Amino acid sequence: MLNTSQSAPSYTGAVQTPRELRCLLLDDSTFDRARIRRLSQSLDIVVKLDEVESISELDQAVRCTYYDIVLIDFRLPIGDGLIAMSYVMRNSRNSAIAKIMITGDRTRETILSALRAGCHDFLTKEELDAVALQKAMFHALALAKHQKQQAGRFTPDENPARDRLINAIHAPATLDGRAAYSPANPGRETTSKFEASDLEVLLSSLGEGDGHLIH
Repeated sequence: MLNTSQSAPSYTGAVQTPRELRCLLLDDSTFDRARIRRLSQSLDIVVKLDEVESISELDQAVRCTYYDIVLIDFRLPIGDGLIAMSYVMRNSRNSAIAKIMITGDRTRETILSALRAGCHDFLTKEELDAVALQKAMFHALALAKHQKQQAGRFTPDENPARDRLINAIHAPATLDGRAAYSPANPGRETTSKFEASDLEVLLSSLGEGDGHLIH
């Protein structure tokens, strides 16, 4: 099932038009894996998809193969997506790759947990289609690449973007209704819902690994 290639990641350039992506999918559901496999085959890019059913299989895969993206189901029969993400984060080959959490909901708690674990984007199974999958992949790749470029610019105590993100995501009603972070004016609350674009502005300024350092 796994391609244990020892070569470098196939994706090394800009995210606009990657020709090929090497992806790892963790999902215990045969139906959901088949669905994502089918969607990945319909994208505008070539996706080489390895599939695993458990965290132990994911751990083995990331030890053997370089990937561009990992997609992790949040709900697993043993452990969960957060534990799975921790195996990716501490792996020297794949800690800096693009990471997408696939969830059954978009609750504030789920989003916060995914961000803390180090994911760059998240998809619900209800909204999952080819357009959403490709958009999430490109978005995650862009953020992962930017984090690599920004790594080392700030010490943990000197990262203002991370501090703004912490304040935004912990503010009452953030992510689920009214008060939200305003990228144009970090000190102002808006009455609009916290949008994905706001999250992107914040996350793209963080150094590598900042997502799982938020407390």
